[in-house]
Amino acid sequence: MLDAVREPRFRTCLRLMYHCGLRVGEALRLQVCDLQNTRTDQPRLHGRNGKGGKDRYVPLAPVMVEELRAWWQAHRNGTWLFPSPGCGWAERAHSLSEALQRATEPMSPGAVQMAFKLARTQSGTHPAATGHTLRHS
Repeated sequence: MLDAVREPRFRTCLRLMYHCGLRVGEALRLQVCDLQNTRTDQPRLHGRNGKGGKDRYVPLAPVMVEELRAWWQAHRNGTWLFPSPGCGWAERAHSLSEALQRATEPMSPGAVQMAFKLARTQSGTHPAATGHTLRHS
């Protein structure tokens, strides 16, 4: 199903949610500084302020670290791992990568959920599946 997601920002976010068992809000609030020890044999992700206000550390596989690194190279936002391009970015004569680099907010949960729904429909996945289903997969 995740192969049906064509847009890299949504595909990477959904794959990270699946890989780490994250809620959509947890994934979207991730900052670049939350990726820790990525050049060692024990990379991890620092999830801040999850359900109940709790922080947690989640191990990352090297292949996921490389995917996150490639995604960050595409936008180079200094704060957000999944920045929002904002409304009307295309009309402002900026490329998507420029809009993402300048972003001051993370992507919206609704955008990620819509990308999931489109991929679910295209892949023929059970219609009851949601983004939260990835957390439990």
